[in-house]
Amino acid sequence: MRTTILSVAVAIALAGCMMGPNYKRPTIDTPAAYRVEVKAAADLINSAWWEQFQDPVLNELIKIALAENKDVRIAASRVEEFLGRYRAAQVDRVARIDAIARQRIAEQRLFQDMISDEGLAGLSESTRTYVSRRAFLGTFIHVYRTDANPSSVDLSITPSKRDYGSIITVRPDLANYTENGFAKTLTPKAWLSLWSGLSSRTSLLDNLPKITVPTLVVTYTGDNAIYPVVADSIFEHSPAADKSIAYVDADHFGFPLKSHPEGKGREEAGRTVATWLKKRFRGR
Repeated sequence: MRTTILSVAVAIALAGCMMGPNYKRPTIDTPAAYRVEVKAAADLINSAWWEQFQDPVLNELIKIALAENKDVRIAASRVEEFLGRYRAAQVDRVARIDAIARQRIAEQRLFQDMISDEGLAGLSESTRTYVSRRAFLGTFIHVYRTDANPSSVDLSITPSKRDYGSIITVRPDLANYTENGFAKTLTPKAWLSLWSGLSSRTSLLDNLPKITVPTLVVTYTGDNAIYPVVADSIFEHSPAADKSIAYVDADHFGFPLKSHPEGKGREEAGRTVATWLKKRFRGR
């Protein structure tokens, strides 16, 4: 019985899809003209459609949008304004992390001073053990969102041949919160000496005036971290009388770009360096 019902249902379904030679199109009554004239329809489309929702908040937002975004130049200035505010906020954030790092270092030095204090001997064994551990073993800090350059996800900022994403991933918004995030877990001293843009003394531009020997700047055009414009700045600020700059199509690690899949960045960079050295150290 079940098979019979199924067969009939399939037959009816197939029959509904068939249009044989005896098919005749039914007569349909259609109006002589459109229900709404073209001009009236255009006026309806260009009307303040959002007012139909009777939402004062929406009306105010639309009003602000129309008043403050009249052309592309204004929109572009909004982007620049956002980037300026974003970078200022990042500077403030780094300052807060610096303060935390210095506090951790000060705490460890406090415990180190307690070790040499004569009064330590009079404390309990567990307290002495705790003080010793805090004196010799520093703490770690966890820094999130270290991969937070807007240029990684907006290639129109500082244009170059780079591909979308950072040197770590195409999803820095997710990678910033993984267990092994970029420079996520480190000692307070490591943060201050290397990663802090305010406290570190490793800035190349700050140390460049001391380098007067022949200088070669090699930059990968698709680098996701050090953009060609940065390399240009390094070259321009170099005080060396003998200085050169070379551009190689590759990513941060010297691998081919998606736009140049046949590129051999590492080999080209090696040849560039070798040629530069041979011209200055002949016979070696």
